[in-house]
Amino acid sequence: MQGITGLWQLSGDRKVAIHENMDYDLYYVRNISFSLDVAILLETVLFAFRGI
Repeated sequence: MQGITGLWQLSGDRKVAIHENMDYDLYYVRNISFSLDVAILLETVLFAFRGI
């Protein structure tokens, strides 16, 4: 699944290459829900406002 953000982008593991850190994608696929999508989106907005 492709999008503008995801768990990997919000994690502290951003220094690791994305292809080496697919656990976040697998977690998302196994636990997909509207509330998880909203949580990811809200966290992305907070990161953007803080300038991280």
